[in-house]
Amino acid sequence: MENFEFNIQNNFLNLFYKPTNSYVHSKYNPEIEADRSLLNRNFSSNSKIIFFGFGVGYLIESFLKKFGSAFDIILIEPILNLLEHEELKKKLLILN
Repeated sequence: MENFEFNIQNNFLNLFYKPTNSYVHSKYNPEIEADRSLLNRNFSSNSKIIFFGFGVGYLIESFLKKFGSAFDIILIEPILNLLEHEELKKKLLILN
């Protein structure tokens, strides 16, 4: 967790990765970034969706808004202690 830092940018919770001096999501509007990444994406009804890394959850939230919960979603989070952040715990409870 020492390589990551949570902060608020433009009223959005964001995750900063110190070794590359970069944000995991857009620091300007991560919700729009997540929505755009799903444009023109379609999945068959029996698809299993795998997310590698939760980040701050913007992509999974956008996915659920666009496609609903009709898919089996698998989340692989290699840095489990990131999920200990209080705001991320709230998001995980909502997504559950």
